[in-house]
Amino acid sequence: MISEKINEMVNEEVGRVIGDKIAELDEARKHLCDVEEKTRYLDNDNYELNQKVRSLSKAEDLIAKFTPLVNKDNFEDFLDSLNLEGTGIVIDGMDSGKIPVWFQAVVKYYDHKELVISLMNLFNIDYPNWAANFKLPYDYNEEELDLFFRNISYASVTNGADFQHNTGFFYEKLKRNNGDVKLLLTKSDYFNIPWNLLLQNKLLVTGEYFNKILNELKENSMGYMNSFNFFYIQKYQELSSYQVSQMLDLLPEKRLMDCHRAFINQNVDIFKIKPELVNRFLNKISDNQFSTFYYLNYPVEIQKDYVKDYTERYGYRDKFEMVKKMDISKEDKIKLLSEIAEMELGESED
Repeated sequence: MISEKINEMVNEEVGRVIGDKIAELDEARKHLCDVEEKTRYLDNDNYELNQKVRSLSKAEDLIAKFTPLVNKDNFEDFLDSLNLEGTGIVIDGMDSGKIPVWFQAVVKYYDHKELVISLMNLFNIDYPNWAANFKLPYDYNEEELDLFFRNISYASVTNGADFQHNTGFFYEKLKRNNGDVKLLLTKSDYFNIPWNLLLQNKLLVTGEYFNKILNELKENSMGYMNSFNFFYIQKYQELSSYQVSQMLDLLPEKRLMDCHRAFINQNVDIFKIKPELVNRFLNKISDNQFSTFYYLNYPVEIQKDYVKDYTERYGYRDKFEMVKKMDISKEDKIKLLSEIAEMELGESED
């Protein structure tokens, strides 16, 4: 019994030792596999790194050969070849010939300004320190817009070039102020900031700044001509129907300018349904299709009255053509023409 017990204990101990050794061996094999895997990974990583080094070396060689080929005279052509999306801003007008290459490039590819500046560094194209912080007016922030409104009496462009042919004036004014927009906006002098770029600023159609526009139009309805430029805002971004209605209410009753007429033309549908506007401009109704106050821009009942009372040129024949153009049913047109015919016959009998 004792010998059996001893044998059993010996066998258990031997089994335990063997089991431990097998476990150690398995662990060693696993570790070896991990090492082999890491070695393969490092070999692969080292291979990829070597490939990148070779590629960089080739790229450096290519850049070294290519860099002398690009200069300020062909830099813009080089940018064009990259097929970047541009702003579409036209560089023209008086003094535009003085605009340096860097400014033209940054304006043309403003949304890729960082890339343009990096490429200018690569090809040794000169630019001032303020180029990196340069902003187009549609990018002005709240503080800059506040300054613009505060000093709006100076918000004109030389030679009246508020909306076109103004990039030369814009650059020269920025240059004098070292690109500091805030400094430019606090000086008692023309800003020379293009309105065609400013009116694209998305902040202008938000509650706070649209209210500033309305206040400016109210307070300076017969004052600063600059304020009237806000009536062109729809050419550059959308307004809500409520915002349109608010601006229509601020149209002057007399001395309508091109900006006012343009705004009405863009909002004929709303103009038709605002009785106070219709009555205000009733005496301006016209048969001139190019006029802001073309009769078809008025409510249907006003159109009918106008056609009935129309006395220019060829009488009934003109009235017939005018009725044909009206956006009413065939039955309503026949009825209106019958009424007109009766009126014409009545007048001839008299």
